[in-house]
Amino acid sequence: MAKAAEIPTFKCVSCGGGGTDKTTFVKRHMTGEFEKKYLAILEVEFDPIVFRPGDGQKKFVGLCLT
Repeated sequence: MAKAAEIPTFKCVSCGGGGTDKTTFVKRHMTGEFEKKYLAILEVEFDPIVFRPGDGQKKFVGLCLT
């Protein structure tokens, strides 16, 4: 029986000065919504983001010359 393919996990850090839209960028990619007004609050959150290749390919095989 074949094992189910594991989805790779990555840890990303978003760094930058205040007011540079770090949180807005993450929220946009997590929910698809854009927040025009944002109230800055000091907090730490961890949320998973799943990246998938656009063509449905499970893994990168390589480049071939034809």
